[in-house]
Amino acid sequence: MKTLFIASILLLSSCASQNKTSSKLNKAFIEQSIRTNHTSKTEVIELLGHPEMVNSSSDGDEQWVYAKGSSEHDAGYGGIGTTMLGVMGTTVTGLDISTANYSSSTSTSTKTTTLTIYFNKKSKVTKYNFSSSRF
Repeated sequence: MKTLFIASILLLSSCASQNKTSSKLNKAFIEQSIRTNHTSKTEVIELLGHPEMVNSSSDGDEQWVYAKGSSEHDAGYGGIGTTMLGVMGTTVTGLDISTANYSSSTSTSTKTTTLTIYFNKKSKVTKYNFSSSRF
């Protein structure tokens, strides 16, 4: 029991630290924290952690990519509201349709946030691009 409790605490704390890093991946924080020709690779790692992808060019420049994705599920029930339909069916027709299976619809929305940071040979930020999309 004690081992399970400790394992649960460790799992929750690791999730919290991951969420802390990904929560910093927003435009306001980036604009406030990263300055071109000033912020270094070491400072970016301190702010955001290690990137998901690193690309290098032949002239020594680097491109770091940070990405975060999240999904939201919205479960709705089709049409006019199943409770009202059940009541109306019983009242108007005399048929009990309150236990009928109604089709439900679920919509999913996905939000993707990507930050691309470009560094020169001196390990300083030359520019960055921040993009966010929802589909």
